[in-house]
Amino acid sequence: MKKVIFLFILAATCMSCAKNNSNQNAEEQVTNVQDSITQPEFIGGMPELMNYLMTNLNYPAMAIDSSWEGKTVCDFIVEKDGSIKEAKVVQSSGYQLLDVEALRVILSMPNWTPGHLENGDPVRVHFSLPVQFKLK
Repeated sequence: MKKVIFLFILAATCMSCAKNNSNQNAEEQVTNVQDSITQPEFIGGMPELMNYLMTNLNYPAMAIDSSWEGKTVCDFIVEKDGSIKEAKVVQSSGYQLLDVEALRVILSMPNWTPGHLENGDPVRVHFSLPVQFKLK
């Protein structure tokens, strides 16, 4: 049987990206990365995020049998209460089964520690998470 390895590319440059939506009111706007904020964080930091993903991602059997590999990039919002909303695939792996699994595990994540302005007010923050599916 093939060994399955999940690789997670977590680069600081793509972790929180600037995104403001002029259609939203000021209360709902996603905070721009130029604003001075404390970034949201998965409870326990990056090591725990990696552990969560490794534990909860299931490489689809059909993808293993077909030797499908690829990277899926998902964007989501970490809300003021730390919940994950508006998750979507922004770069497909080329295989819908892999994309759906990456999205499923992101939507099932527990609440994060939310981002905060310098004055302590919580803010919505846009976040990108690349997930690499690789068979070995």
